[in-house]
Amino acid sequence: MVNLLTIYQALTGEPAEAIESAFAGGGYKGLKDRVADAVIARLEPIRNEYARLTSDRSYLDAVLRAGAQEAASIGSQT
Repeated sequence: MVNLLTIYQALTGEPAEAIESAFAGGGYKGLKDRVADAVIARLEPIRNEYARLTSDRSYLDAVLRAGAQEAASIGSQT
């Protein structure tokens, strides 16, 4: 339970005392559900950005080309 509380606190920024009192005597299910919601909320912008970037094939190709050119330049010096 301590790990879930720590994860929840890290994701929400709420004080430990407030979290502990909110979940006191409530069992694990409610806490697990709230931690899952907090994780999903925190990762949603990252997931959305990943989806946006991976759906833009021309952008990905340009990034790969630029990386290949930089790697070739560095590689040719060694």
